[in-house]
Amino acid sequence: MLGMRRLIPTGDTARPVAFAETPQPVPGPDEALIKVEAFAPNRGETFLLEQPRPGLLPG
Repeated sequence: MLGMRRLIPTGDTARPVAFAETPQPVPGPDEALIKVEAFAPNRGETFLLEQPRPGLLPG
């Protein structure tokens, strides 16, 4: 299965996020998997990145 790129929090205020290769999610029977080609974190997420909680997935 092909992987995907996603943003992960670094915990570093100088570089709060980094791209990482992760496994492609597998949708459940009542879910759909869509391809996203562009996005932007919202302003509220930028504040969460200052002290990211474990498991935070911005975007």
